[in-house]
Amino acid sequence: MMNTSKKEVGMLVEGKIDQAAVEKIFNCMGLVVATARGLEGKPYIEKNLRKFNQEVTITRIPLLTLVDLDKEKCAPALRKRLLPNPARQMVFRVAVREIEAWFMADRGGLSRFFQIDQELIPSEPEKLHDPKGKLIELAKESRSAALIRDIVPRGTGAKVGRGYVKRMLMFCEQYWRPNVAAKNSDSLSRALKALETIVV
Repeated sequence: MMNTSKKEVGMLVEGKIDQAAVEKIFNCMGLVVATARGLEGKPYIEKNLRKFNQEVTITRIPLLTLVDLDKEKCAPALRKRLLPNPARQMVFRVAVREIEAWFMADRGGLSRFFQIDQELIPSEPEKLHDPKGKLIELAKESRSAALIRDIVPRGTGAKVGRGYVKRMLMFCEQYWRPNVAAKNSDSLSRALKALETIVV
């Protein structure tokens, strides 16, 4: 991964976990977080994306916008629908299908954090229709009762455990290696290359 000279780049993301992932990417690339915007879900980004696109033409500070593909058909179609004409400073990328797929792409890091066998982790996480659901399933196999308690929902109707966000923030900070994960995630690899291009 290219090591840049501490250039400032902003981010526009869906939530706290996405923010932590982007911060880790920036840190690995030698970038400084200029601003962290969004953090109110995907609908907020969809509603305000063109405004932010216009803003970067004035500030001249590059902005990485990251959204999950979710149930959309493909990333290029989503990007075209939401922002057909991105500004030069706008780096608009899509995680296929969710940010959790990027986490699973670092199989070694996740296996150590979850305390599970690496062979249990899918080698092609972008082909999963529900990456977050798969991540929860993997957590159930953990040798750590505390991790299971935090991540796996306990019959409350919730999709994740109460400590899910806390645990995934810890994973991003201490275990996740974006450059390793990029080898198993095309959308992450493309995001890193797009960032390298814009900050040169």
